[in-house]
Amino acid sequence: MRNPFDRSRYPYGNKKRITPEGEPLEGSGVSRSLVRIVVPIIIGIIIVAVIAISSVRIVDAGNRGVSVQFGNVDTNKSLDEGLHFVVPFRDNGVQMEVRTQKIIEDTISQSKDLQDVTTQVALNYHLNPDRSQVVFQQLGFDYANRVIIPAIQESVKQVTARFNAE
Repeated sequence: MRNPFDRSRYPYGNKKRITPEGEPLEGSGVSRSLVRIVVPIIIGIIIVAVIAISSVRIVDAGNRGVSVQFGNVDTNKSLDEGLHFVVPFRDNGVQMEVRTQKIIEDTISQSKDLQDVTTQVALNYHLNPDRSQVVFQQLGFDYANRVIIPAIQESVKQVTARFNAE
């Protein structure tokens, strides 16, 4: 009696492909087993590579890294320059520049005798590296336009209003 679970014969098993002359064809059956082994290995390597790449953050020179976890800023620490390992897909790093920067602002104000005075003010400033995460949380990237430029304009207007234009 024939075994119903025997898959070594055609149509359930591998059929040896031969030419009309009776010679076996090349590549008969080996490629399927090779594909079954190689494809999962390649997929596994790709998954491991994606996880490894997403777990590394690099903070450039002159910047400080701010750690953001699911949109929540970690205000207890900032990341120094260099290579940092983080939890993949949870942690994200944002870079804030801590080098000295320069703002040149043109302002128009009025003197004590109500004449228009045009001034150009240059200000050098830098972000405190230890508090960069708090600045990012409360003011964002555009902190210079939100805080520094209005403070320059207000200061120039206050000082100019004390003097007569001559």
